[in-house]
Amino acid sequence: MIRKILLCEFLIILIFFSFQIEAEDKIVNQIWIVIDQLDIDDVINTETKNIDFLFKKGAFGLLNIRTADRIQPESTYLSLNTGKYCKGSKISHIGENYQKGVFNSKINDLKLLNKNNYYLPSIGLFGKLSRENGIDIAVIGNSDTMKGERRTIVSLAMDENGFVPYGDVSSKLLLDSDAPWGYVSNYELIFEKYRIYKNLADVIFIETGDISRIREYNPENIDKYIEKYLLIIDDFIGKIIDDINLDKTMLSILVPTPADSKNKLSFLMITGKDYLHGCLSSASSRRKGIIIGGDLIPTVLNQDINQHNINGHCIDSFKKNIKWEDINIQHKKINKISFLRPYFIKAFIALQLTIIILTIISLLLRYKKVILKYVFTYLLIGLLMIPFNYMLISQFYFINNYIYLILLFIFSLVEIIIINKFFENSLIKLFIITLLLILTIIFDLVNGYRLLGDTLLGYSSIIGARYFGIGNEYMGLLIGAFIINICSLYDYNKYNSYYWIIILSFLLIFIIGSPYLGANFGGMVTAGVAGFVLAISIYRKKFNYIKTIVLLLLFFSFILIIIYMDYKGIKAVPTHIGQTLKIFLEGNYYSVFMIIVRKIKMNIKLMRYTIWTRVLVFFILYLIVQFLRPKGRIRLLINSYPVLSSGYYAVFAASITTFLINDSGVVAAATVLFYPIFTLLYLIELD
Repeated sequence: MIRKILLCEFLIILIFFSFQIEAEDKIVNQIWIVIDQLDIDDVINTETKNIDFLFKKGAFGLLNIRTADRIQPESTYLSLNTGKYCKGSKISHIGENYQKGVFNSKINDLKLLNKNNYYLPSIGLFGKLSRENGIDIAVIGNSDTMKGERRTIVSLAMDENGFVPYGDVSSKLLLDSDAPWGYVSNYELIFEKYRIYKNLADVIFIETGDISRIREYNPENIDKYIEKYLLIIDDFIGKIIDDINLDKTMLSILVPTPADSKNKLSFLMITGKDYLHGCLSSASSRRKGIIIGGDLIPTVLNQDINQHNINGHCIDSFKKNIKWEDINIQHKKINKISFLRPYFIKAFIALQLTIIILTIISLLLRYKKVILKYVFTYLLIGLLMIPFNYMLISQFYFINNYIYLILLFIFSLVEIIIINKFFENSLIKLFIITLLLILTIIFDLVNGYRLLGDTLLGYSSIIGARYFGIGNEYMGLLIGAFIINICSLYDYNKYNSYYWIIILSFLLIFIIGSPYLGANFGGMVTAGVAGFVLAISIYRKKFNYIKTIVLLLLFFSFILIIIYMDYKGIKAVPTHIGQTLKIFLEGNYYSVFMIIVRKIKMNIKLMRYTIWTRVLVFFILYLIVQFLRPKGRIRLLINSYPVLSSGYYAVFAASITTFLINDSGVVAAATVLFYPIFTLLYLIELD
């Protein structure tokens, strides 16, 4: 009997100690220090030894935190929660302690607010997926001011019911302050709370709050306030660093909202054993140093999410020796190009319209002067070089905006002189100009999108519609340039083989459509139509019905192969078309329908508001006038340049196709016509 009692006591003690060991061995996996509205300049101007330590040891990335509304904390935190663009409001700030955790009692109102959101966000998805994957989350801190409660950190981490398992966001974590906003964070108490929750939670989010309070009130001596409280936050981060093992626990500094409207990107810094010192990146952006808000959920869960149509992937790092100053210049350059982009696009379009209008007037009035010919000769070459030059000047950062114009003028002048000096034949000039653009785009697609990304005519990391591959502007330019390039060479050398046209068309389809190069489905289909029509129109006598059908099947099959590669994620994470196909095959037809509706609405909206619509209208008007006044000019072109003339069938087919299947079809349709229209003008009016 005594033995049995002793054995029971021994087992009880053993079980007790096993639980104690388990509790002591539990290590928090991730700690996210949230410093909302912190700017890179703030860190550079302040001696933040602990933040600098993390920067030198970890990886850094600019963060696109686009929302479905204005970029403000109410929407940015909520967008991080869903992995999609969301619209928040003051009810995003709601949060209160509830049992062991915290609770947003207005979550149903947030769901109602986003009910008609085209992006179909699932409010509370972050917390829901964390719970389903056995990950316990804790949130600590708030951004309360005299104006009211700001517990937006709850909206970042909550589940579909508004709950976070552990946390404290109460006013007890605040100290009274003489500052205009009334409160500052009590970091000693926050640290005590952290010490409690690190033994309970797998992931902890700590809202520091002070920098966002300062930004909200924007006092006169704001820089001194930011420096003062950033040093306090830095000391708090130092205590966290001393308390953890960075080889076992990932420590991140997250800035959900940019500091002001001028800086459209916020940033994220991650330190841990899986992150090399250098740049953050993900399959979402495929750009070194740029990530998106949708990457947060997969990174916390440490897995890519194949359901819920989350637009994000696990964040990775690339080894690179970076400095705060280099990052700051990159940040300012992206913001600068984003600011200048609409002005330079409008200037580019205005120049096109001016030339077209003057040409139409001269045709209608039959006005012809030698001086006009020489002016147009130089002006047209400069115009045709603008897409190439915009890529070049976008690689520089200047504080003075006018320097970009000066640089553009210098580049254009040098190119005009070189082209006119070394090449006399008009076809060769066109061949060289288009070849330069084609080779530059191909080179950039192979080497990481440095020229196409964040350029004056390309896509923008701030807008966030695309981060990699080729955008619709340069896609249209590439296809138009390809047709003119092939046709001008064939007319000049009198080539008579359609095999090269077919081979090069297949190459163009692959470059534009491949998921690890151009990744542009609409452009791929447009390139396929252009290549097919180009071969048929130039060599129509060599193609009977059977050969035509065989060729069509070849183009169609090749496009299907690329789509299948995209869907299966061969050598690259699936792009939008691969993801959409997967959603369709999974039976989620409503999501696919909403994607189609969103793209159609985007196209209609662009047709109504974009300046590219005017370009397209004037291009069509010019063609009508050119065919009617004076008679015989088009016939002269056909006789002089038979291949080029046949190539215009491919141009029109490509322009119509891209107009119908792209979400920014009017833009792509206009850019497809750019090189062909001004080639026509150049040859007929000036040659």
